[in-house]
Amino acid sequence: MLGSDGLVENLSKRVQTVDSATLLKQLQQIVNIRSYKSDEVPNKDLRDLLEAFRLAPSMANHQPWEMLILDSNQKESVVEATLDPLFTKGSNHGQPWVANVPVAFVVMIDLRRSEARIGEEGVNLSMQDTFSAIQNFRVMAIIKGLATSVVREIDVKQLKKVLSIPNSFLPVAIVTVGYPNIEVELPPLLSVDEITHEGKVE
Repeated sequence: MLGSDGLVENLSKRVQTVDSATLLKQLQQIVNIRSYKSDEVPNKDLRDLLEAFRLAPSMANHQPWEMLILDSNQKESVVEATLDPLFTKGSNHGQPWVANVPVAFVVMIDLRRSEARIGEEGVNLSMQDTFSAIQNFRVMAIIKGLATSVVREIDVKQLKKVLSIPNSFLPVAIVTVGYPNIEVELPPLLSVDEITHEGKVE
């Protein structure tokens, strides 16, 4: 078994360096895109996105995430379970564009794995871990010239009903992916200085 020094040395030999400026530029491109070209996403690229998704870290390595790949009929059905951007009660059918995306997934948490060690608190931690996995997915998409959107405005009860999802799974988001059909508009972001504190928080 490698000691800490040996492990670091071994990793340094395997991990290729990435230009930080290029990586930061790619991360900045990760915004929600809701309009896609009709071009199919190659299966190899989809597989790479899912590989990136599963490689996310998780608490105690319990890997709580699951992905449901939606077919054409299911993409139309899930629109009924989407809400408007303000989560307005009764605003079902709030995201009709989802029906026309090239690829859509429902991201879920397996509650059995989430609660196995620490009970209900495991669900909260699993939610955090799962969104780390989604970010991995989105980073890989940008690298491949693909755009994504994460729809968190969902009626969970209705989504489980239309997709016949068992109670042991908790849907947390719908993720869409495809080639963008519009120019990416970057939203204004707070600077590093605006979000960091030195020594104390005022």
